[in-house]
Amino acid sequence: MGCVPGLQAIPEYDEFERPMTRKEAFKAFLHTFHGKGSGKAKVEKKLKEVANEWRLLVEILSWV
Repeated sequence: MGCVPGLQAIPEYDEFERPMTRKEAFKAFLHTFHGKGSGKAKVEKKLKEVANEWRLLVEILSWV
């Protein structure tokens, strides 16, 4: 992406280094641009999803 002073880049990965869809990336960009965040329920839901992914990954890797 080209860098223009004063502009933020649209992120490609979330805070857990997972790739984001275009819609998720745009929402993340808008949240940082406007200085606001997701609501408490959305944050808890996302943390629950990430924890579940990690649990499944550990479970799969323990079988190997």
